[in-house]
Amino acid sequence: HKNGHPSEGGFGMIPAMLSVTALIAYFFGSVSTVNLCSNLIFHCNIAKEYPRNNEGITRFRRRYGVKGTIVVFGIEILKTVIPVLIGGLLMNIAGYAEVGYVFAMFCVVLGTVFPIIYEFKGETSLVAIASAMIIIKPGVAIIAGGAFVVVYLVSRYVSLSAVAGAVLMWFLSIITLEYGESRKLMFLVMLIVIIENRKSLVRIIKHKEEKFVLKKDVSYLFDE
Repeated sequence: HKNGHPSEGGFGMIPAMLSVTALIAYFFGSVSTVNLCSNLIFHCNIAKEYPRNNEGITRFRRRYGVKGTIVVFGIEILKTVIPVLIGGLLMNIAGYAEVGYVFAMFCVVLGTVFPIIYEFKGETSLVAIASAMIIIKPGVAIIAGGAFVVVYLVSRYVSLSAVAGAVLMWFLSIITLEYGESRKLMFLVMLIVIIENRKSLVRIIKHKEEKFVLKKDVSYLFDE
């Protein structure tokens, strides 16, 4: 392409490449990390036995340790990184690698939060968003991650922290991403995070949301 514009051939291929990216990314996002780990690695229903709350995560950490936690996060990261890289590589053919990365990220997050194979009842998008942003804009990922940590330390609300990080991430994308399409997609990602956490936000406003404070498990001291 010349003068920063894609060639006619590359431009004609863009709809096809975006379609392939959407299918791959949404599929990867729709695959439940919890179910995958339950069936292939831990051989138990970790969603049922170790719910994502203080008690459940503490018991999971005690049972499987750091290695088990790394396995879960590793699979979550891998199923995000693969489609994002594919999207970037495909769209790079037309000179729009950034759009490919961000579009794949959007589709992964959409599949993670609203998977059609699970009747649109998905999992948290935190790890997926963080993994994708590290590929797209590491600096933005670090700053937004820092905002997440600060809000969490002050409030102890994961949902509020996630929304704060997503809003800041979108704002930073306005001044760091090159293409308008990328910025619009980042806005949609932010909206998904807000929709994903809407019930928790309402409970926070009503002072009915439980704070998440992960404490060190010392119950083993009382085991026989």
